[in-house]
Amino acid sequence: MKMGFWHAVPRFAQQALLMSTILLGTVSAGQAEDFEMLPSATLEPAGTEPQVIGGVRADPAQWPATLVFRTSAGGCTATVIGKRAVLTAAHCVTNGATGKIKLAPDKEVALKCSHHPGYPNDISVDYALCSAGADLPDVTEGFERIGTIAPKSGDSIVLIGYGCIRKGGVDHTFGQLWWGSATVATVSNSSSYFVTKGAAVCYGDSGGAAYSVANGGNRVIVGVNSRGDISTYSWISTTRTNGFVDWAKGWSRDNSAPICGIEGGAGKCRQQ
Repeated sequence: MKMGFWHAVPRFAQQALLMSTILLGTVSAGQAEDFEMLPSATLEPAGTEPQVIGGVRADPAQWPATLVFRTSAGGCTATVIGKRAVLTAAHCVTNGATGKIKLAPDKEVALKCSHHPGYPNDISVDYALCSAGADLPDVTEGFERIGTIAPKSGDSIVLIGYGCIRKGGVDHTFGQLWWGSATVATVSNSSSYFVTKGAAVCYGDSGGAAYSVANGGNRVIVGVNSRGDISTYSWISTTRTNGFVDWAKGWSRDNSAPICGIEGGAGKCRQQ
């Protein structure tokens, strides 16, 4: 069997390599923000091949809880995981950032985002949760759900996002939804992140969800797109760890924003 990239690296070098991967959004600490999340693609890239890197075009109607947004520093992806809860990457928004979801030209819902308390000292906990100021409308088949089982090496993963599609990120396209299949190459000793090989996240895919898909087609979130080599490998912050779940439960109670798969009362959630 061919040895995966991460397995071939001595343990003492793994943290250095983790730090050298590229964060796929560009918001800087302390930056004031006023962003707008949208429930469907609005910036159609012209002349792109149907290939996340190595992926294919996704139908936004099949992913109605997947959002696209820009800040003054760049674009990212996010996911509705409850009637008042939105998940993205911490490096996509500043801690305490405010914004809105634009549901229609005349309907907007305010958002306020919070980082996981371990970020940025530990970049592997690259999570942000955003609370909505009013209930978001239910989507077809329900909001996306946090899975109950953490991924393991060899598992198949679906990556999705609104980012660029070419190795190196040279196309700089943003706004068309793409998805691709990857395989878990390794899981960190702390299980706070896993590395995938195959279809890879690119600039703009940050904050999008990584999914495990069961044989019946039901999908559950197992991580948040965080960083990668913009070619083959992606680093995903795992959402089924005590560090994430315990924080998410507290955030959910503090913000009256239940999360599908973690807290009851989240609204219409996808079936497991």
